[in-house]
Amino acid sequence: MRDGHQPMVAGAPNETLGAPAAGMLRIRNLTLLLTLQCPATCLHCGTNSSPTHRAAMSPALARAAIFAAARRNLPLVLSGGEPMLRPTLVLELAQLARASGIAVAVSSNAYWAADLRSARALVGRLAAAGVDALLLSTDVFHAAFVPWRRVEHAARAARELGLKCQIALPSRPNDRFTKRLERRFAAIDGVVVRRHPISATGRARELPAAMFEAGVHDRACDTIGELAILPDGRVLACCAGSIDLPSAAPLSGRSDEDLDAAIARFQGDPLLREIQEQGPLRAAVWEHGRRRDFVPLSVLAFPDLCSACRCVCVRAAVARGQFSDA
Repeated sequence: MRDGHQPMVAGAPNETLGAPAAGMLRIRNLTLLLTLQCPATCLHCGTNSSPTHRAAMSPALARAAIFAAARRNLPLVLSGGEPMLRPTLVLELAQLARASGIAVAVSSNAYWAADLRSARALVGRLAAAGVDALLLSTDVFHAAFVPWRRVEHAARAARELGLKCQIALPSRPNDRFTKRLERRFAAIDGVVVRRHPISATGRARELPAAMFEAGVHDRACDTIGELAILPDGRVLACCAGSIDLPSAAPLSGRSDEDLDAAIARFQGDPLLREIQEQGPLRAAVWEHGRRRDFVPLSVLAFPDLCSACRCVCVRAAVARGQFSDA
């Protein structure tokens, strides 16, 4: 899963509230979760992926999503779970995306890069299929299943073969392990390394509070608008944080919507644009101004930005009469 390829650092509260965001939610890209199966069962996995998870997107749905993304010129990310468990489909979809004129990246934990030779072989196939970028991730949780050196092999192969490469390092507070990895990976020419706090999404919601950089996360969200399509076809307004929200919540996917319908709903909701521009805490103030039934936040400190956003979106759904149990 591609979460973590944007920085997620808690910010200090701003001094002024400012004005509500104008316009519509900006849609940045589209991620296809081709499978929720993964060789790893990481304790912080935002998509609850595992070796036994069998959810898989149909090739027909994936192709249709690429055509829809191409109409909007949306960059594409092929993710999971671990998408390289379906290598034939990944290569086919990459070729289709490139033929449709849109950029395509693959997000992976690099379990397949046992050594540099095997890494070069698979990355070479991705490059030949039209993949522009390889998005990798590792940390203390990943390393229990996939040795971090495999990520290094994959990153080196990507740069040798001309692909862009970014490595995400979800990090616990004062995490010396990921700091060492950050220094090592940053030494690879052209590789972008992003160390960021763990997000309390998916399986990570069961982790101890000490794993998160809790606080008042008063900042804009740079993940909302990075749409994701689940294997069953539901479209989410962000790549991971909304995966376990009820379907009535503003960020969530609905079984009766295709991509165009979901985008129309997301862009028609001022709450989502306000989260994108000012963050969920300030968006809650504007939502309360529009709907007095919206219950204001009594606590402003959360484990992470995603937790604050989920709280606001659930309260918004309750205030809108979309479901009754907050």
